[in-house]
Amino acid sequence: MQVIDLEVYSVAVMYVVLITIFCVPSIKFLYRHCRVCITPTVHEGRVRTIQNFKADTDFNIVSCVHTDQHVHSMIALTESCNPTRESPICLFVIHLIELSGKSTPILLPMNKNNRKSLSVNYPNTNRILRAFENYSENSSGPVTVLSYVNVAPYKSMYEAVCNLAEDNSVHLLIIPFHQNDQSLGIHVCTIFRELNANFATYSKGTLGILVDRLSVLSMSNYNLSFHVGVFFVGGEDDREALALGIRMLERANTRVTLIRFVLPRKGDSGFVIFGEVQNEEDALESTLDESLIDEFLAKRDYSFDVVNVVYHEVAVEDCIQVLEAIREMENDYDLVMVGKQHNMGDFREEEMSNLMDNSDQLGILGDMLASNEFCEGKTPVLVMKCGVKRVKQMRNSGRHVFRSGLSF
Repeated sequence: MQVIDLEVYSVAVMYVVLITIFCVPSIKFLYRHCRVCITPTVHEGRVRTIQNFKADTDFNIVSCVHTDQHVHSMIALTESCNPTRESPICLFVIHLIELSGKSTPILLPMNKNNRKSLSVNYPNTNRILRAFENYSENSSGPVTVLSYVNVAPYKSMYEAVCNLAEDNSVHLLIIPFHQNDQSLGIHVCTIFRELNANFATYSKGTLGILVDRLSVLSMSNYNLSFHVGVFFVGGEDDREALALGIRMLERANTRVTLIRFVLPRKGDSGFVIFGEVQNEEDALESTLDESLIDEFLAKRDYSFDVVNVVYHEVAVEDCIQVLEAIREMENDYDLVMVGKQHNMGDFREEEMSNLMDNSDQLGILGDMLASNEFCEGKTPVLVMKCGVKRVKQMRNSGRHVFRSGLSF
């Protein structure tokens, strides 16, 4: 009897061990997979983008910082987004810290109780978070700052941030470019580059990569005039940049210059015709582009200072002429914005990407604007990547166009 009981006990123990070995890793994998690959949030039938943002609601932003050198430029960019009583800004500030040892990764909301204990191990965190809190008390409009610390391995650091952004319906997630701080060294820059690639892959909302190596943006007093340049070719990423520019335009003493590059497209006859679309997909993209540009130009009718709304249209024949035109358009911009990818008709960006160092993260125009060939590399650049869209459902629904999205 004791032998039988011992055998049963041994089998039971074996089953427990096997269940532990297989079930625990499986649960972790499934949980991680579901949290990161969640379905894009849709508000009122439309995908959450800056283009579809309602002007009378909170504008939610996540700003990620690694060091205190990123703080001032992130603050200046937040201020340029025009916080108002009708549309206040809710800013989620996340200090990204590499996890050392075998501790558990955490995304910790900061308050008075845990800040004192955290300052012992992470002395820079208090200084970073205080800077954002001081800004919220002195901003031109209402800005609510919610502070977090994300302590995790760099390879999985994006998970908690993307989940926080999704849970709070964030419209814009801003991360610093991996080469902003040259003093970090090649190894750290490589790690930051991989982290940014994960953000670009898994972020469900709009992602903005801020290139500001010299912190020129932080030198601009946000109480004074602010000049923003938007370089526009076409496509959803460029529309996100223009939509943010339209929001910035509502801020006092802000001028937005829209530079639109018009590329030729081949018609049915085979001749190159500027502005003619080739198929239904191009027709939809062109309609959305024109709708948002019309909205930008309409601001001239309501602006007391027409100079604040500037529009230039440049006809080019290929990508090379676009890059050449950019080189000749240096100006006193405080910030330049551009989409990562573009609707360039018959011209493929892949042909130019092989000549670029960071086209995989910034796109060909973003890489060009971030290089030393444009304004000697002193002008900050914000590269926009539109949030994930339910493309098939939207384009097969047969519904009519509404502003820069589709209404259902």
